[in-house]
Amino acid sequence: MDDGQKIRDKIIDAALHLASVQAWDDIGFLDIAAQTDLTLDQIYAHFAQESDILAGFGARLDAQVCAAIGPIRETETCRDRLFDLLMERYEGLNAHRAAMASVFKAFEGDPKQVILGLPHIARSMQVMLDSAGIESSGVRGAIKLSGLIGIYLRGVYLLMQDDSPEMVKVMAALDRDLQRAETLMNFTSI
Repeated sequence: MDDGQKIRDKIIDAALHLASVQAWDDIGFLDIAAQTDLTLDQIYAHFAQESDILAGFGARLDAQVCAAIGPIRETETCRDRLFDLLMERYEGLNAHRAAMASVFKAFEGDPKQVILGLPHIARSMQVMLDSAGIESSGVRGAIKLSGLIGIYLRGVYLLMQDDSPEMVKVMAALDRDLQRAETLMNFTSI
């Protein structure tokens, strides 16, 4: 891991820690600098604004999910692999439940932030489709990506409502939603 990635991780970890103990809206780069041994210019060299830190967390989570799931196995279906990838991603979010609750609460008060975050969520869901071996080019690919974004966001909403360590509600809804999507789009034939 290079020094730049270490600094980005330090910033992301500090922001997540702060969000777990206070409102996301109240966190600024000065708070993150005080939480770390970094200066403001070091933070700004990696992130232009606080929402970029969330995008960085999402990208880091994508890499962790892909590493945890590993390469595609011949015996698994696209739907099963996508289920495993998304559940791994939800587990990553669940590990930072208090911070994520703070972020989502802030987004409820400022829906514009959700819209600004959609490109980052779309990028993450594109990674999930690619990692599942699902073709996503063209119009059908755009439909698959849009559908997966909806499925994922529904799961995130349920995750914030689900206190069980096994994420039972999330797992059941994800399984149902992926089954419906497979029926509608026939993920496996494209």
